Amino acid sequence: MSVRTEKVAGEIKHKLNSAMSKDLSEISDIGMVTISKVIVSPDMKLAKIYLSFWGTKSQ
Repeated sequence: MSVRTEKVAGEIKHKLNSAMSKDLSEISDIGMVTISKVIVSPDMKLAKIYLSFWGTKSQ
């Protein structure tokens, strides 16, 4: 990936992590959700986002 696409991927990861930590904790029984990886296409039209799920709130 180029430097620009890496920066865009990092920004996507940061924004989604902060949004998901607030929103998903309120509406689901999922314990912890993190974005493990973001891959942006060279033309920046598509992004693949990889999620990690850890446990449930009851654990």
